[in-house]
Amino acid sequence: MTKTQRTILFFLPIQAVVVFLFYFLTRYWFFGVALQVGLTLIMFRRILTVGNRPVVLAKSTQPTLFLILASLYSMLLVQVYGVGIPYFAAQTVIISAIYGLICWLVLRNNVPVWLLSLIALLQLGLSVNFAALSMAYWRLPSLIVLLLSFVAVTYVALWWLMERDKQDARAPLYASIFGLLVAELVWVYSHWVLVYQPPRVNIVVAQVAVVTTALAYSLGGMHYHLGKKPRRSLVLLEYGLVFLAVFAIAFISTRWISGF
Repeated sequence: MTKTQRTILFFLPIQAVVVFLFYFLTRYWFFGVALQVGLTLIMFRRILTVGNRPVVLAKSTQPTLFLILASLYSMLLVQVYGVGIPYFAAQTVIISAIYGLICWLVLRNNVPVWLLSLIALLQLGLSVNFAALSMAYWRLPSLIVLLLSFVAVTYVALWWLMERDKQDARAPLYASIFGLLVAELVWVYSHWVLVYQPPRVNIVVAQVAVVTTALAYSLGGMHYHLGKKPRRSLVLLEYGLVFLAVFAIAFISTRWISGF
């Protein structure tokens, strides 16, 4: 086992305890956020022994973003469903495991594109889902939520683009445009409370999160294959059809009148 793996495994139980405290200390969630950020920075500082402060911050941003959003989302589920400790403990284990995986991935040099894409889609869906639900259930000001959504989505898109091709000078532009597009979709959907609540599962998913994740999958796939030679028009068409199919199913299956 490498030093990196040992350090991540050492910090995982500590982060899990902090996530679990969200269940009991929901009024003081900002202390939990501060602890999560601090622990992640300390962990990456120990791993990146030759890394300066900008490198440590850059490497730790992605797992920190996931950890904070996942913790706040789980806290929201507790308030909505009133789940018990065993259920929340299971959530904590899942969050900690994914957090550890993301930490390990951002420290590797060569990560498969499909794995990068999976993590990016997870981050994107989580960010948009929490943004929509926080406005619906916590009545947070839309201006603040939309601004934070734009920053989070732009960062995730930029991270995926730069990890895939570090020489792409247009990556910041593409990421900013996509972040703005997602923020606009979140604003449009904020006029309705459209969510999916699977039976017997204490999870709530905003429809806008499903739509934006499908959009990210389609645009990301088309961007990836556009850079390949020879270009296969059929593959590009398939990615576009995936988004259209998801959007059409979501649109048709929604009772818009009752959503106002």
